[in-house]
Amino acid sequence: MPTLKPLPDVEGPKLECFADNLADHDVKFIKSASAGNESIVFQVEIDRKMYALKCFLHFTHTEPNGRLDPIYNMMNTELPDSEWDALLPYATPFNSECRAFGRLKETNREDLAVRAYGYTRVFITEEMGMKMRPALRRVPTEPITHEYWSLPSVDHPIMAIVKDWLGDVDTEPYWQRRKRESKYFRRIHRNLLALHQSGIVVRDLEAQQFINGVLVDLGQSYTIPHIYDREFGKMPCWTFASLAAWDLLRLYHTVYGWNLTKWPETMRPRPKQSTFTTQRDQGAYDRLRPRVHGQRPFLPILNYDGVDVYVMPEMPPFDPLLFDWRKAADKGRTTPKRSSADESQTAQSTKMRKVAKRKAAKRK
Repeated sequence: MPTLKPLPDVEGPKLECFADNLADHDVKFIKSASAGNESIVFQVEIDRKMYALKCFLHFTHTEPNGRLDPIYNMMNTELPDSEWDALLPYATPFNSECRAFGRLKETNREDLAVRAYGYTRVFITEEMGMKMRPALRRVPTEPITHEYWSLPSVDHPIMAIVKDWLGDVDTEPYWQRRKRESKYFRRIHRNLLALHQSGIVVRDLEAQQFINGVLVDLGQSYTIPHIYDREFGKMPCWTFASLAAWDLLRLYHTVYGWNLTKWPETMRPRPKQSTFTTQRDQGAYDRLRPRVHGQRPFLPILNYDGVDVYVMPEMPPFDPLLFDWRKAADKGRTTPKRSSADESQTAQSTKMRKVAKRKAAKRK
């Protein structure tokens, strides 16, 4: 049984330990499925079961991604050292995935992304290096040691997360993947909104992060509670709503990357065509007060890509900041946010029921 405590060691969701040391199990590295700037994903067989093992590069444990443009561009400043250190348990790729997958577990919404079984440690010993070497895409000529992984010493392990193995699509032509993933757009959009309801923003939403419509990478995600939420007071209260809007904007561009002919209607339910004169008179129609979700002020869209030309055209359907994370473990589910339209409809229905009761009483 694992003896290590859940991580990260801060308030909020945490991910349980899968194994204290991967070397204690019967592990076989089959192949390297993908490699990025932050991690390498292996297809592995652990105790005769197939998994995906995401190994995080060591430098990512000391370099949190906390930059929020265009705020820092407007202030013309970099992240202060004190804030940099405070971000470590919240915004490094390993801790970000631990918190996001921990939230999905405590809310019973593991269907919103690939299933994660827990984290583990991989010590690069001579035996482990020999097992890992054939699985690398470019087999190095030198032995696989802690220096190859840029680890300070042999006593420093690679932190990894064990997930479901969904397949290797990196060898697939891009056009073929684009065609396949476009079939799952409705599911992707629905799950993204549910992630926002659960207090999670993805921030780095790309086509290659999906396998058959399933989100497999949450390394840049922010999860409530966070050092950038209103309880800490470091950022504006609309920070997470803006990040959610950025997620939807990235999904918009991702969909166009899949060559869909138009913006899907599921992104925002469109009202039925009206026959009023204001509908025919575009000038008068434009002067009408917009719906609640489209009213000003239009806020900047915060991101870490250095993009500062977009503004939030409308508020996203769900603000992740409104998620009550303290009750999440007890409820076991997310609570959808009631819109103003739902509230007005409920009030109107109540009024109509009262009128119907009074008429019935008069008839008697």
